[in-house]
Parts: sequence; C-alpha cells; structure tokens
Amino acid sequence: MKLIKRDFAQPLPTMNIWIIPTFTYMLQKSLGVIMADREWYWWLCISLALVAWLTFNFKIVKTK
Repeated sequence: MKLIKRDFAQPLPTMNIWIIPTFTYMLQKSLGVIMADREWYWWLCISLALVAWLTFNFKIVKTK
C-alpha cells in the first residue's frame, strides 16, 4: 500500500485544518487551562481533523 497525493490536493496550505487546533491545545495545556476530564475532546477532534486532511489530500493505492 502506498500513499499518493491527489491531483488537485495542496497539502501545505490546508495543514491549518489540524495545525491550528494542535497548537491551541499545546498552548492551553502549557498554561493549565485544559480540564483533565475534557482533554479527550481535544484528542478526538485533532485526530478527526488529521484524518480528514489525509483523506482530502492523499489516496491509498495498492502496490504489486
């Protein structure tokens, strides 16, 4: 299996989909703003954003 960039994809400009939430999480975590019982929301949303970004920009093809 191999990851191939889609023809219309622009991975670098669309990285904001997951970069901004990740940096926001890290900033709030370092300041102690994030509550421990709600931290899983961040991990779920950042993971979904990363999967969406990968889906929009890349496709998986089989190799022989």
